[in-house]
Amino acid sequence: MKVLHTLIRVYIEKEQLDDTITFYENLFHQQCSLRAEYEEKDLQLAVVDHTLIIAGTAEARVPFQATNATLLVSDIHGLKDYLLKEGAKVLEEPQKVPTGWNMLVEHPDGIRVEYVEHVQEDVQTINVAKSRT
Repeated sequence: MKVLHTLIRVYIEKEQLDDTITFYENLFHQQCSLRAEYEEKDLQLAVVDHTLIIAGTAEARVPFQATNATLLVSDIHGLKDYLLKEGAKVLEEPQKVPTGWNMLVEHPDGIRVEYVEHVQEDVQTINVAKSRT
């Protein structure tokens, strides 16, 4: 089990998504590598380099805004055991999400982190790097 990638989080309104993606693509000289609709939470997600863009209404974003970062990991269940041994608190148990699995954890220092394990077959079913319309 290991951390594969660290993402900062940017929270925006849905109508800002395309412009925000373009801004980060130009800033990092990288194309958007993932776009996904998270229908259950009324959110749209995009990843550009080390930035996770979370787009939705202010109301839809509220439950997520206290989370400081997203860490992509190779084994979410193994990491859960390690984090618990190190004094972290699991706030939301591992659960199925559009790209695989996630869980919400509070580290011993108080920071809230979402851990995500992408499951390849799940990632392929979403619209990856969708063209802007």
